[in-house]
Amino acid sequence: ATEFELLVSYVLRPLGFDATQATGKVGDGGIDFEGELNVMGIASINLQIQVKRYSNSRIGEKEIRNLRGALKKDFQGAFITLTDYNKKAKLNANDPNRVPIKLINGKQFTEIFIEQYDKIMDAIYEDNSDELAEKLKFKKALIAE
Repeated sequence: ATEFELLVSYVLRPLGFDATQATGKVGDGGIDFEGELNVMGIASINLQIQVKRYSNSRIGEKEIRNLRGALKKDFQGAFITLTDYNKKAKLNANDPNRVPIKLINGKQFTEIFIEQYDKIMDAIYEDNSDELAEKLKFKKALIAE
C-alpha cells in the first residue's frame, strides 16, 4: 500500500499536482495527499486525494462518504484505486448537491501512468529512487509490448 501511494505521488506530479502534505497514515481521515492542482497556469484547484490499492473488491459508497467528510473547506476530492467503484459509490461521487469527488479506477490510472511514463521516470530518477525505477521499468516493458 505504501509503495502504491508513492507511485501515485509520482504520477500526479507531471499532471500539475504539487503535494503540500502527504498524510497517508493511520488516522489520516481518509486523506493521503493534499495540495494544489495547477492546470498549466490557467486554473488551480485545492485537492485532497485518497488512495486505495484494492485489487479484488470494488470501492463502495461508504469510502466516498468518508472521503467527502474528511475534505477541508474549499477543497475538492479525488479517489484513486487499482480496482473500480460500485454503482452507489459512483452516484455519491457525482451527486450535484455535494462537493464532487473525482473517481480514478485502475484502468484510468494505468492509462495516465503510460501517458506520463517518461516524466514519471525522470522524477523518480531525480529523487534517486532506483529500486522503484527498476520495478516500473520492468512493468512498463510488459505493458508496452
